Amino acid sequence: MSKPTTVEEYLAALPNAQAKSLQDLREKILRNIPDVEEKIAFGKPFYYLGGKYVVSFAAAKAHNSFHTMSFDVAAKLPSTGKGWKVDGGSVKFDLDAALPESVVQNVIDLRLAEMQQ
Repeated sequence: MSKPTTVEEYLAALPNAQAKSLQDLREKILRNIPDVEEKIAFGKPFYYLGGKYVVSFAAAKAHNSFHTMSFDVAAKLPSTGKGWKVDGGSVKFDLDAALPESVVQNVIDLRLAEMQQ
């Protein structure tokens, strides 16, 4: 199987429930970061603004991950919630669940503020 070159290809290679969960996250990212650029890098979707990584996500065997791209941002989040938990610089969440809008928005707000410093 070849490596994906688009987010659509990345999601299409996943089991349905996991693809749906990550598509939901993708839509939240695109809705909450104006002018964000979406690319595949290192085999997974990344979101860039002004040439810098903002956030990323990835599918794993036992969970999905929303990468904050910053340990400082991750440290400012609650450590856990229903169906998700912070682990290092990422928010890990259930394969078939949607990550709450409030968590996604909080990560994005913190990351964008950090990038402006």
